[in-house]
Parts: sequence; C-alpha cells; structure tokens
Amino acid sequence: MTTQPPWTPSSADRSQVHRSQTQGFHPASSSRPSFSRQSGNLLSSFDTLSLHKSAHPSSLQSKSSSTGQTVQTKSDRARTSPAKKQRRKRSTPFRNAGQNATAEWTVMVYMAGNNLEKYAIQDFLELAAAGSDGKVNIVVQLDRTAGYDSSYGNWTDTRRGLVQKGGKPSANWGTSVGEVNMGSANTLKNFVNWGTSTYKANRYALVMWGHGSGYNVSYDDATGDGMSGGELNSVLGGLPAKVDMVGADACLMSTTEFATQIADHASVFVGSQELEPGSGWNYTPVLQDLKANPAMTAAQLGSSVVTRYGQTYSRGNETLSAIDLTALRNSNSSSFTHAIGSFATALTTSATRSDLDTLDFWRDSLANVFDTDHDSNNFCDVGRLFSGFVSSPGVSAALQSAAQVVLNAHSSTVIQNYTAIANRSTGLSLYLPDRGASQKANYTINYSAAINTLWGEFVNGAFW
Repeated sequence: MTTQPPWTPSSADRSQVHRSQTQGFHPASSSRPSFSRQSGNLLSSFDTLSLHKSAHPSSLQSKSSSTGQTVQTKSDRARTSPAKKQRRKRSTPFRNAGQNATAEWTVMVYMAGNNLEKYAIQDFLELAAAGSDGKVNIVVQLDRTAGYDSSYGNWTDTRRGLVQKGGKPSANWGTSVGEVNMGSANTLKNFVNWGTSTYKANRYALVMWGHGSGYNVSYDDATGDGMSGGELNSVLGGLPAKVDMVGADACLMSTTEFATQIADHASVFVGSQELEPGSGWNYTPVLQDLKANPAMTAAQLGSSVVTRYGQTYSRGNETLSAIDLTALRNSNSSSFTHAIGSFATALTTSATRSDLDTLDFWRDSLANVFDTDHDSNNFCDVGRLFSGFVSSPGVSAALQSAAQVVLNAHSSTVIQNYTAIANRSTGLSLYLPDRGASQKANYTINYSAAINTLWGEFVNGAFW
C-alpha cells in the first residue's frame, strides 16, 4: 500500500482533472488518448436506479494533457452526440478445444455498449495481446452500438467468447447473444453463469467496463441503464461459483458505498476514486503477470492491476486502488464500515458546533479533488478527510478517538493504492455532501441499507 505525502488544504484547490498520455506498457501507448469513464449527472442516479445519458449532454469535456494534447475523460455516457455515436459490441461464448481442464483463473470482462467503443476495441486487443492459455481463460462480453466505430466489421449486436492470443473482435468472433441491455442484472448474471460454467477455474475475476458514477457502473447507451451496487451484489450472491476479484474499469467507483454493497460476495475490489482515461486499464501487462504466476491470489492480482495502471499513467492525475472487501463486511465487528458507524454515532451524540464546523472545513477543502462537474465532488477521500479532522486543534477527545479508529480501519482496508501527487487520494471515498444539500435524503434512501450504519442518518440528519 502506498503512503501519501503530507498535505495541506491549499493543495486540494485544483481545477479540472487532466489526463496525460504515456508509453507505459501499452503496445500502442502513444494512442492512449483519455476519454472520461464517468457517467453523467450523479444527482439523477439517486432518483432512478440508472443514469440516463440523454439527461446530461454536456458532460463530455475536452481536457488538456500535460503534453499539450487534447484528451477526453471517461466521463458521462450521456456525452454522446449524433456525431460521436458509435457501435456497441456483443460478446458471446466460444468454447476452445483444450479448455476443458480447470484453469487457475478465468477473467471475465463485461464491456457495456456506449460512446467508449473505440476504447473497448482497444482493450479487447490488449486482452488478446496476452491471450488465454491452459492456466488463464480470458472471456469477454462485448456490446457495440451503431454510430461509434466502424472497425472490425461494424457489427452492432452483443457477442461473447474466449479471447485467444492475437484474436480480433471481428463479426465472426465468439457467438452473438443478440441485442441485450448491458445495464441489466439478468444480462450480467447470464454472462457470468456462462463464463464460470464454460471456462471453469479455481478463481474468477469480473471486470465491469465502461462509464461509472460512484453509484452505478457499465451504462448501456441504448437503454440508459447502469448496474447499481445492489444489482451487482444480487448477481454475485446468486452464482454457483464465487467471484474472487471484482474490478470497475470506470470512473469514480472506489467508494465506500459501492464497495460495501458487494463485500459479502467477493474478496477484492479494484476501482478508481478519480476520473479514468478512456483507455482505462492496461490489460496486457496485467494478464502477462497473471500468466507468469497463475497461482496469484485475488489480492495479488488486484495489486498487479494497480501497479501496472500507475506505470501507464505515471504523469497524470489518475488513481486506482485494490480494496480488501472482507474488511468492509458488516459481519466483521472491526470492519471499516463499523468504524464509520461509530464515528457517525459520536457526531450525533457528542459533537460540538466547533467539531461540525471542523468537519465541514475539511469537506470543503476536499470537495474539488475529484471530478468537479457533477455530484462526485461530494465524495471525499477518507484518509485525507479523517487525517485532517484528527489533526485539527479544538476537536473534542471523543470525536478524535472515533476518527482515529476510522483511519486505522481504513489503513488495513486498502491493499494497494496508486495516486497522483495532485490529489493524493488514499484509496476509498465516502459520501459527505455540503450542508443542506438537496440530495441528502436520496442518499439515505439508496445507501443506508448498504452501509448498515448511522452514516446515512447523520448525512441526512439535523446535525448536517
């Protein structure tokens, strides 16, 4: 786990996130432009289970890279315009001779159809540069949408199959499953059931690919539907095989709220607190690492993803972290979520006005660390929020003690963390809106059950 350098409030005051393009480990790294994988107006995601891209046409923004080139962030799927519409790819099963034996790992990548399609194709080729072998199966469900990218046969259904070394996402790759809603839990369940039964392994990884909002992930442009943490949890809990590692190759998904929802049914979660570049994870070196050491644990695989990501984007503002989900389980009495609940209890029972003002000061200092265009600026980095609060003069002893417990639990929750100097994030975000924010009630409705503590009640209560 990386350590963060000292920080002062002024260092959080920065403008838009920039994406730099680096050589990294990508075979064609010079063409890794950044397009944000964030999904639209987060406020609307409280009101409906999914975010509708059509509601946020302005979320696509050009950002300048450190090289002076224009880069885009994996922001809202909503940013699609007629000129940028692209195709959606569908992945289907393709059983390969020699795949009957149980492998060590099956890696399943679920690529939703949206305006990131050219990056879906790029990532497919990265997966194929490593390719499946007897120890590691790589399977993909790829959804394409008409109007985005015309390469590889310009097909527009959904296909799934095994990714072989040197393979291409052509119209005859894999098997078609027709036109499906990739934001549907049933579609995901069907894919994962197929992947785990057709390509059996000792361990499984599932990567949710596409746009993210901090609440939902893998938005489908055709339906506007995205996968909520609760839906993903229901899928994972209903499988005959355990998924060991879950990843979100999408913007803003390393939140306490989302990770807690899936904690009972996976061991490790990998996600970003920040906007992700459109090119996302660098899959080739990660899978080469896995093929070289197929006995990797889920924690080791998650660490590899984070390390290779940091090497690829070493000059940008990107973040990525691997989270120990066992430390977020409500059944764990020493869990991070229990620590958050105890802190919330201390706030509601013994906080002075000065204590609340101090917490608000640190919230405001961190509000623009992540994406500033949407409700995501109400997600605060846990390490920096609580470190700042604990170190502030005048904080009551009870609150300092409770905040320190949160910091200790957080430290043991983050397995590996990569962060840019500009934001110095520490691995997990927590929702803390400005006082009186109109969306507070919706947060309680959607996430109080997920966190199962008093944090939601505090956020929505009279004290805040």
